[in-house]
Amino acid sequence: MNLPLPNSPHVEKPNGDHNAGLWYDKFFNGWDETLTQVPDGNKADWVSHSASKCGTQSTLSEQYGRLQNLVTVRGGQVLYFKTDGRFVTGLGRGHPVENGFVWHHTLGVPYLPGASLKGVLRAWAREQGVEQSLRARIFGPSDRYIAGIGSVIFFDAIPPGPVQLQADVMTPHYGPYYQDEQANIPPADWHNPVPIPFLVVADVQLFVFALAPRRESHPQDTKDCETVAGWLEDALTWLGAGAKTAVGYGRFRLDRAATEAVAEGQRQAQQECGRKAELGKRLLNLSPLAQELEREIETAHLDTDKNAFCAPPRIEQWLDKLEARPAPDAVSRFSGLVEKHFPRLLENPNKTKGKRNERVFNDRQRHIAERLLTLNDKQL
Repeated sequence: MNLPLPNSPHVEKPNGDHNAGLWYDKFFNGWDETLTQVPDGNKADWVSHSASKCGTQSTLSEQYGRLQNLVTVRGGQVLYFKTDGRFVTGLGRGHPVENGFVWHHTLGVPYLPGASLKGVLRAWAREQGVEQSLRARIFGPSDRYIAGIGSVIFFDAIPPGPVQLQADVMTPHYGPYYQDEQANIPPADWHNPVPIPFLVVADVQLFVFALAPRRESHPQDTKDCETVAGWLEDALTWLGAGAKTAVGYGRFRLDRAATEAVAEGQRQAQQECGRKAELGKRLLNLSPLAQELEREIETAHLDTDKNAFCAPPRIEQWLDKLEARPAPDAVSRFSGLVEKHFPRLLENPNKTKGKRNERVFNDRQRHIAERLLTLNDKQL
């Protein structure tokens, strides 16, 4: 059986929008002449050649934006973590260099699958003595023969930008001892250590972790999601994620500034959704002109921003519309805006003050009041 591209000199590392994971897994060209062995030097060269930045910013930003929007709509949690040391996952996967690597199949970057994240948090909850009933509710039954799902959704942890990779090496000193199935070879110091290269994610690389309640707007699921988000920092700090966690790989630290910024953005997005829903309710029983006015009030903040409301010729344009096709609800709403920003203008446009009887309202304001009062009289 022929292997694909065994010794092709044209297999170069892709740049730009290419998928680095596809290249790493499928286009290895370090086989020897027999196509059955890979010289150790070729393994090290392949890993070293792969140790650079991977991922395309535009693609990663698009994916992150979709993830954030989905989690925000579902009322979930988005948290930023940075690698606190090296991180590696997928060493057990098959590869000619002996150690595999987990790549996101479409983004071409390292990631932590949601199932792996769920496993880390389940282990953390068990170690912390969390009640089995709560663990079962959040993560689902631990018995694989019992059907059921948990109250929290665990998304894949992805980087929001390109990721720096590095070459690492492990050096087993007792290879013959580990490979001896008959247990006849002792772990002695005369065995030759054999360096094994592998690929890792560098220190201080940013990843986005996301959780969401299984049922939207469900109080218990939302509470469980918040509980798990509280466990996440400790679990990633103390247990770590991925491979080789027992020797310090896979630790993460929370980026509080970025996480708080995302949380604030989520709050604003949720408030905006609430405002839009409230606007929709207000528009249901209004005339077309009043609906148009309400939309402009919402988008231009005419209720709260006096300068926006008074900026010429906005008021005059609306008076023209109201005079051309008067609608009682639109006239009433517009009169309320004028009264809010110019208190008592409609009550007494010619009001004066002081010994000189100086007018309180200028010519433009009095003209606005005159036109609006005429419209109100017509409605009566």
